[in-house]
Amino acid sequence: MRSLIEDESMAKKPAAAVAPRLPQQIAKARKEGRTQQALDLARQLHKQLPVAQHRELLEHVMLERGQQLQGQGKLSDAATVYRNLLEFTSTPSLVAEGAGRLAMCGELAEALAAMPRVGDPRLRQGLLATIVDSALGQGPAGKNALPAELHAGFDSVKQAFAHYEVGRDEEARAALQAIGLQSPFLEWKLLLRGFLAYQANDDARA
Repeated sequence: MRSLIEDESMAKKPAAAVAPRLPQQIAKARKEGRTQQALDLARQLHKQLPVAQHRELLEHVMLERGQQLQGQGKLSDAATVYRNLLEFTSTPSLVAEGAGRLAMCGELAEALAAMPRVGDPRLRQGLLATIVDSALGQGPAGKNALPAELHAGFDSVKQAFAHYEVGRDEEARAALQAIGLQSPFLEWKLLLRGFLAYQANDDARA
């Protein structure tokens, strides 16, 4: 029995000895932009001491690693990190952020699949706006990835900008009428209306 107790005690000592240094190492790696090392260390810390504080730290380091990869144009690798974040976290704001980032990496279906996990209406609206922004950037493929109820708004934005680019301002304004105040395409409507006002020398409206 004594031997078993001693073995258990020895097994706990490395974690107790290493853990106090890890937060400092993680902070230094994050400050220096070494996000992969910070992520590896944060995983180690959470594995050794899986408390809420270390879980939250790991979540944020995951997000930072994904953002760095995304900024470097490594969208496939970034998407993998964001998927891992979504599997790991239950924090609504991080679910919304991770799903939005997935959409930016072109993974619209996965981003939409995360929507039910975001209960806050403000976060949901923001996530949906990010998804439709990415869909518009993808063209027809982006439209097909969206739910059918968003296709009309997608088409309206595309038509409005097409009219605007060839100088058909009135047709552009008419196309925008289909986009309501609760639409995730609202910011695109406001953007184009600003362009139209500026072109008409209506600085107040622009």
